[in-house]
Amino acid sequence: MSEYKRENAFIAAFVVFLTCFFAPVYAQTGNVVLWNKLGSVIEVTHSEIGPNGTISGGSNAFEPAQFGSGYIRKATGNNMVTFPASVFSGVTRRGTIAIWVNPKVSRPQPYQYGIFGLVGCAYCGRNNNFTILWGDGVSGNGIWSEVNLGNNVNTNPNGPQYVATPGKPFHVASVWDINGIDGSTDTLRIYINGVLTGKTSNTWNPNVTPTTDIQLGFGPDGGGYDKFITDNIVIYDYAKTDFSDRFVENPVGKIFASFSPSVNLESGPKSSDYSFKLAAKFGLAADSNGIDPVTEKVTAKFGNYAVTIPAGSFQQQPSGAYAYAGTIDKVGLKANIQLAAGNTGTDYQFDLQATGANLDGTTLPPEAQLTIGDDTGKATLISSRATFGQGINAQVTTSGFVYSRATKTYLGTVYVKNTDTRDIPGPVSVVFKDLPAGVTLKNPSGTTQGNPYVVIPSLSSAADTFTQNQIVSFPVEFASTTATINFTPTVYSGSLNP
Repeated sequence: MSEYKRENAFIAAFVVFLTCFFAPVYAQTGNVVLWNKLGSVIEVTHSEIGPNGTISGGSNAFEPAQFGSGYIRKATGNNMVTFPASVFSGVTRRGTIAIWVNPKVSRPQPYQYGIFGLVGCAYCGRNNNFTILWGDGVSGNGIWSEVNLGNNVNTNPNGPQYVATPGKPFHVASVWDINGIDGSTDTLRIYINGVLTGKTSNTWNPNVTPTTDIQLGFGPDGGGYDKFITDNIVIYDYAKTDFSDRFVENPVGKIFASFSPSVNLESGPKSSDYSFKLAAKFGLAADSNGIDPVTEKVTAKFGNYAVTIPAGSFQQQPSGAYAYAGTIDKVGLKANIQLAAGNTGTDYQFDLQATGANLDGTTLPPEAQLTIGDDTGKATLISSRATFGQGINAQVTTSGFVYSRATKTYLGTVYVKNTDTRDIPGPVSVVFKDLPAGVTLKNPSGTTQGNPYVVIPSLSSAADTFTQNQIVSFPVEFASTTATINFTPTVYSGSLNP
């Protein structure tokens, strides 16, 4: 059951509309010495903070991860991402490595694709470095961390085996403080998804200089590649123990005080070819130092599509607004940032039009995120799941509804994604079940068993095909004399009985 409350506002177009308010997130005292998003060649070789990464070999790729895309090794040999060991020069006494991992397998398998070096290289020797390893049951179990300075210190490689869910990212962090973490006797800890899972009180020699570069994506066995994706590596110069902010990509950013995105989506001639307009009103946090689109990078995300507009790309207009127009990775972009109407000096309006974007791999509910410099915010649309046909699956996302004074009705958009393993022939319809008394669908194609339905316009005939992972949308209009609009969406393929 989906529930949507009335909103007293006018809108001239059908859009996805969701307002979320974010409380500022405060990190523990300290600095970030390395932050790299790992989402593309450009991102790897241009760290947000700290030294740039290097890509070795020709068999590397970037695939869906926690924040857009992450790095994955695609063959054995010298294929990997590295960062210089010098990044650890100031953190031999205390520090933190945090990274997201999107597994393609549930666990390493001995002698096939054995122990994984999530951070660092397994079987490369313990040579003045820091590592995070995932054991295969023969060479250790579970996930543990090591500090190798003068001697080897680890968080018990013989703990319980860690079994992941393929395709579900998890967060892992190694935390160390030779004087004791948070006043405890623990000197080294490992956290998985923010939960402490291993620790030790042994010590190392903090005067030893780290000499081994950070390596990502390494697996020593013949099949030790294309098994896990690493995303958004962050190294701190303090022992961080609170990872409640791990879902925010920017580790030093200020979270918007408010963020209200809306998206208008149109499918292109191919299922992977979309045009969309992303609009967002956002308010800066009280402790923000402001935004400067001319000198700061701007990153926008919708679903599985993300784009970073480099610093210096926006130009200030005579009106005071900032504008950009260009092409990035073959996607045509037009963007605008300006103070919001009736602003107080901290409220802004962001608009982005993207033509030819690839949304393949987008999961529902879709997420919108905007980052300008070190200020960021994101929101997730409400989603419900439906089944259409026999053994055919789809996901349905319905926008919030906005009141139109012109028509005295509530306007919204329905999005449907084919999550089945095959293409589905048209026509495809959405049936609106469980509508409460006083709520009427104003634009039905007909009724079936007493429930109104809408035939999706782009899938209205047997000649149309609903391809795998394709997202389609259509407008809906409701009249309501009640406080809420409730319904259960169900999707069907083929003709419907009256």
